[in-house]
Amino acid sequence: FPGDYLSICQDIVKRKRVIDQHMGSMPQCRGKLGDRLREAGAVDRLLEMLYILISEFFIDDFTSNMKLKQTQNLKNEDCITFDDTVFDSVIELSIGSLGALRDLACGNAINRATIGSFKINQYRNKVEIESGLHIVSFFIKRNHHVLWNDILCSKTSEDQDTTRQPTARGKLELKLLTAAIGVVRNITHSTQTNCEELHKCGLTEYFIWRLRHGHEQQEHEYVTTPSLENSYINNVNETSELSRLPDPMKPWREACYRISGSLINMAEKCHQCALRC
Repeated sequence: FPGDYLSICQDIVKRKRVIDQHMGSMPQCRGKLGDRLREAGAVDRLLEMLYILISEFFIDDFTSNMKLKQTQNLKNEDCITFDDTVFDSVIELSIGSLGALRDLACGNAINRATIGSFKINQYRNKVEIESGLHIVSFFIKRNHHVLWNDILCSKTSEDQDTTRQPTARGKLELKLLTAAIGVVRNITHSTQTNCEELHKCGLTEYFIWRLRHGHEQQEHEYVTTPSLENSYINNVNETSELSRLPDPMKPWREACYRISGSLINMAEKCHQCALRC
């Protein structure tokens, strides 16, 4: 990204426009069109750009909330602090890039393998992310142990409201997380190497935690179902508790369904994930 503030803003908008025009929908990324985009280098360029966004704008800490970084102005060596408007644009660019990767991976085994085999050639700003799978995992794991509603209520530095209500930034945060989970769901479909590597990245544990404990305590619900062991082996009418997926009113419902689909895909191809589930 360029060094001065105005050029950064213009560059972000330009990149987002290009993605929306050429990879902004599923029909643009499926079949032969998806193959052509990959052959033209689209998959690699998307992953490279996401890595640059991580190194330039995101704190290198998987467990922290999203924060602003500072960069050096190349012209006058003054330090620029990116304001919330710029950072919201960065999030939107990340969402668009992840959405394009999700659609490119849908129904295309070669594109899934390409995402999984992507490697970082040169580290930036000491951000030691090694692969495309690490890049996708970053956007998922950075909100680990943050409850769904806390993500939705994320505030910017300018927010003065102390009430716990959904914010514009929080909605972007949730959309970003949902987009990254969508990439995982698609790249794990019938692709063993991706499933095994993502398990090694810790996504199995993350997904299980988010399904079981991502709600606030008072919102966490259970359903009572017949125990498989008791029903089929002992034929006893005892029960066991299983976590319920969120109801349709919860904004994170789609994310939870994508997590469930990801775990199913991973468990089918990764023995260790299946054992953990």
